[in-house]
Amino acid sequence: MTEQVADNNDYILSLEDIRVTFGSGSTENKAVDGVSLNVRRGKTMGLVGESGCGKSTLARAAIRTQPIKSGKILFDGQDFGSLSGDALRRARRGIQMVFQDPYSSLNPRMAVCDIVADPLRNNSDLSRGEIAAKVATLLDQVGLPPRALSAYPHELSGGQRQRVGIARALALDPALVICDEAISALDVSIQAQIINLLQELQDEFKLTYLFIAHDIAVVRHFSDRIAVMYLGKVVEEGPALELCARPQHPYTQSLISAVPVPDPRLERERRAKASVLKGDISIKAERGCRFAPRCPMRNVVKRELQIDCAEVEPRSVEVGMNQYSRCHLAELELEAVG
Repeated sequence: MTEQVADNNDYILSLEDIRVTFGSGSTENKAVDGVSLNVRRGKTMGLVGESGCGKSTLARAAIRTQPIKSGKILFDGQDFGSLSGDALRRARRGIQMVFQDPYSSLNPRMAVCDIVADPLRNNSDLSRGEIAAKVATLLDQVGLPPRALSAYPHELSGGQRQRVGIARALALDPALVICDEAISALDVSIQAQIINLLQELQDEFKLTYLFIAHDIAVVRHFSDRIAVMYLGKVVEEGPALELCARPQHPYTQSLISAVPVPDPRLERERRAKASVLKGDISIKAERGCRFAPRCPMRNVVKRELQIDCAEVEPRSVEVGMNQYSRCHLAELELEAVG
């Protein structure tokens, strides 16, 4: 399940059938189970799903900090998964991450100037003066005043700390930035500021983002394309606006139905019709569709298709222009149209 285009050079990152497991035998946990994604250059791919669905594990696998069981990772036209030593370190400069917690991801014993300068000292041939000048420029680009150079993380607000994290990520001029729940620990008003900053930086530096979040409303606003992940699998993927306007998978529909609307009357009506999920993400089928134990449409599939979703795994089908859904209901709709 992934976007189809003619030229693979359009992609800065391609993940092909990535599998990550923890444990073995009867205790094996398939954290990422055959995920394929293509991230277009200069665009934002949103990856959304509840906590525990495997989003962050997939991100760590993409940058080679989490070993994979199988699959292929292509970054900027090269086989990233086969690199090692100096070749891997050089390639990694092109991929940087902004983490969820802007406090724990920054060294509390280092001043901001040293935090941002650290990647440059370790991965560039710039002189001390050139590094200092670039650090000052980076802080200005992320909206921090010069006095922040000498500050320590505990002296900054959450939003300011995240700006430091963004400046550090940009220090080596990466082509791809992975934002792993980069705004979820921030207040709503600060979230909007950080989103706007990321968009401005993308336009200025032609950045590509893999934007990971659990809030589909934020992902819809920020992304060009969205992949919806559930228990290690991508269950739906498509252009952001089309996917949110016409979700085909019951899990995607539930995520969208949970997004509040500003009109009280419409909100009441929406909640009355909303698809409420029962149970939590730790409840899963041993076979078949991972979403089956919580799916409100499971009985419909059994009645209409005589298929038990917990026993038969659905295939990925195209339900729109470059939109794909992994659901038996999508197969039923295609058969009806055909």
